[in-house]
Amino acid sequence: MQAQLQGLLRASSTNRRTPTTLRAIHYGIENPSGSRYADVLGGNGYANILNGGDGNDMLIGGIGSDNLLGGNGIDTASYANAPSAVVANLSGSSVNTNDAAGDIYSLIDNIVGTNYGDEVAGNSTANALSGGGGDDVMAGNAGNILSMERPGR
Repeated sequence: MQAQLQGLLRASSTNRRTPTTLRAIHYGIENPSGSRYADVLGGNGYANILNGGDGNDMLIGGIGSDNLLGGNGIDTASYANAPSAVVANLSGSSVNTNDAAGDIYSLIDNIVGTNYGDEVAGNSTANALSGGGGDDVMAGNAGNILSMERPGR
C-alpha cells in the first residue's frame, strides 16, 4: 500500500530542490504548502488552500474556489493555463469569473492572466499585472501597477 501511495504522489506531484534553484514544485495535489524558497504550487480540480510560505511564490489554483495565501516575499496568482478569460481582482475577489471564480487572495502581490481577453485588477499596494495574450483590461485600484504584456503585442 505504501508503494502505491508513493507512486501516486510521484505521478501527481513534483518536488524538485537543487542547490542552485532551491525551488519546490507541487502541482495537482490537494492543499499544497510551500517552503521558505521560491515555490510553484498548483492545486487540483477541487477547492484548495495553496500556502506559499516565505519566498517569491507562484500560486496556480486552477478550477475550484481556492484560497491563495502568499506570505513573505512577492507572490503571484497565475491563471496562465486557464482555458478561457478570467476576471481576477485582488481587492474584490467576489467579481472573479471562470478559473478565478471563488478564489480568495491573502498577501498576493501580482496576477498573471490568460491567453484570452482578461480583466485584471490590483489592490492598494504595488502590483505587477500581466494580462497575457488577448485584449486585456487592467486596473491598479489605487496601487502602483506595472503592466506587462507578452513581447510582440
